[in-house]
Amino acid sequence: MAQYGKTRSMLAFASLLALFAATSARPAYAEPDTLDRALSDALGTNPDLAARKARLEAKRQGIPIAVADAFPQIVGSVTAERFERDDPSRRLTGSQDRETWRGGGSVQQVLYSSGRVRSAVTQARADYRADAALYREASSQLLLQTVRAYADVRQARAALTAQVATQENLEAQKRYVAANQKRGFLTVTDVAQADARIAQSRAQVARARADVVAAERAFIRIVGRPPGDLPPTESPTTLPQTLDEAYAIAARNRQAAESARQQVRAAEAAVDFARSGGGPRVTLEASSFFDNGFNTPQADRIIDDSVAVRLTIPVFSGGAVRARTQQQRALRSAARLDLAYTLRQIEEGVTNAWVALDAARIARDSANEEVAAAELAVKGVKREQENGLRSVFEVLDQEQSLLNARLALARAERDVSVAERQVLFEIGSLSCESCEAPAKR
Repeated sequence: MAQYGKTRSMLAFASLLALFAATSARPAYAEPDTLDRALSDALGTNPDLAARKARLEAKRQGIPIAVADAFPQIVGSVTAERFERDDPSRRLTGSQDRETWRGGGSVQQVLYSSGRVRSAVTQARADYRADAALYREASSQLLLQTVRAYADVRQARAALTAQVATQENLEAQKRYVAANQKRGFLTVTDVAQADARIAQSRAQVARARADVVAAERAFIRIVGRPPGDLPPTESPTTLPQTLDEAYAIAARNRQAAESARQQVRAAEAAVDFARSGGGPRVTLEASSFFDNGFNTPQADRIIDDSVAVRLTIPVFSGGAVRARTQQQRALRSAARLDLAYTLRQIEEGVTNAWVALDAARIARDSANEEVAAAELAVKGVKREQENGLRSVFEVLDQEQSLLNARLALARAERDVSVAERQVLFEIGSLSCESCEAPAKR
């Protein structure tokens, strides 16, 4: 009995040592971080999003380019000329030399263009709004990538902490087995079983450390800086209550659908623009030009002023106008079909995200129960081992079950965090206060 009392004391000491080792083995990270801070940094520093913003600004310049045709077009010119003529019939009088300059300007104003200017402006604005919606969609995608990177780092770190804790527990168990083997209570086989599990645990710890490095590098690529100590994320309060509500929100807010709608408007304007090529065009033209020599008196200046209204009517273009119009009509039909397909994709994405969130929440609840049961089972098996009712293999096997439960919980918590934001992304509600949305035009 005295020998068993010493054994229980050694087991208790080993358990305390394992608990201290598991606590001290937790990696130390930088200052506390938050998901909101990571989202803000990603939006502000991601080069891919910045490149999209620059291309969007280039697209915006298409609007004033199209509007410019509605304003007067003013052209000024000045020409200096030296004229020299050698006429054989006038050999006796010599060659004729003259130096003159010519200056003037012209103004042209479109009065009527069969809707060409209006359709060009409408198309330019729709193209810009379509790209602006895609920019906002890309911003939401970046936010979702940031959430995934944040959750992946947390999962990898939790897995590493669990692996390290298990390794420390296994080493404590080995010391307990070795001490009892010397006293004849356990065999060399028991020691070998403990050694095998420790070797396996070391390999798992090494893989877990590699997973942490990979997750942190992905975080740096997306956010632009290393992650700090990442606390758990809170569930968003803007999640819809029903699937039908999610469908309705997605139809209104999803930027992919808005982009497709603007592309339809641009295609409709392109049809009008192509059709206008066969209509009349009325312009008001005014010009003033004057000629004068460099060495001639002011009275010799010649001034030509004119004001005219020009009507241009295409008579025959070889069928080009009709072909361009048919071409744009076909592209308009394609844009409408793209919109219908985009709406189907959005509905599919909302459904899949909604179901995945339900599954992730159930898995998280089950993982919590599994961890609680596994922790209780480990304590019970170790106590039964003290009284000789459990073998070393059973204790080691229960430690592995506890590790599996903790890894499953880390994965489930990650899946819930991502699934909640995935639903927000699919309905077009995943955003950030620092998201700099382009102004509508």
